[in-house]
Amino acid sequence: MLFYTGFPDAKVFNSFYVYLSQKIEKLNYWRGQNEAGNSVPGYQGKKTGKKRTLTGKEELFIVLVRLKVGLFVRDLSDRFHISQGHLSKIFTTWINYLLYELQELFPFPSQKMTRQNMPEEFKDYATTRLIIDCTEIYVEVPSSMVVQSQTWSSYKHHNTFKILICVNPNGCGTFVSDLWGGRVSDKEITKKSGVLDLLQPGDNLMADRGFDIETILPAGVSLNIPPFPGGRSQFTAEEVDETTKIASLRIHVEREIGRIKNYHLLDCVLPLSLAHVAGQIVKVCAYLTNFLPPLLLPPHMRVTKG
Repeated sequence: MLFYTGFPDAKVFNSFYVYLSQKIEKLNYWRGQNEAGNSVPGYQGKKTGKKRTLTGKEELFIVLVRLKVGLFVRDLSDRFHISQGHLSKIFTTWINYLLYELQELFPFPSQKMTRQNMPEEFKDYATTRLIIDCTEIYVEVPSSMVVQSQTWSSYKHHNTFKILICVNPNGCGTFVSDLWGGRVSDKEITKKSGVLDLLQPGDNLMADRGFDIETILPAGVSLNIPPFPGGRSQFTAEEVDETTKIASLRIHVEREIGRIKNYHLLDCVLPLSLAHVAGQIVKVCAYLTNFLPPLLLPPHMRVTKG
């Protein structure tokens, strides 16, 4: 179950399906894009059209397998004896629907909740609200020269989508930005993603040294990044210690990114045929990782020996 769906076991998978089951009968299959070029959500209104070939649980399973294992549409259509076109409609419908439901299941945690569940590892950084980092996903080379330029990443030497990933101190994914072209800077994506609007006075952001965002933070919000050596040839002993401490905590956002990219549809070159739902795919994968145990447990959930 973990290998094929990302859920830790069948019990969790079945419980999630039961949660969704009452609404599934009202699902409409995706019918294309609207005049603005955006996907038309497949989760609103009353179900119309012919009777489904597959059960709701089978459709959910197909979508999860496509995300987690990265199987091709042709492969899955052969396995489940449906056309490739119908499978693509199922996938797009469910991606939009899952994003809608998962955002309801995992709302952005409040400052109070974050501090109540602060892991012991953050005792020296007790006001940390989020740990942030950006990651990139390879995408097929677009035909448009303008889009090629916007998605070209000088860091990856490839056309990419770039995403801001934010986790709370427990390592749970709490915010995922929309997709940006690979050429955008970390500062720009942080500024325009909307995450700064969610912060409150007294919050602290933890980030890598490359996040030069102190000047755009809201009033009362601070930034915690490893120190810069400046013009000096080496760090002081205190700076080395501070760098090590921050790195040992900041690594949890990298571990979350690793969990997200363990959905193998994202660790290869994303086809342009999925560009219309690429942002939804990344967000759904990020939310699905929250069904796994937290990377760091709060003190009240830890089992002490003896």
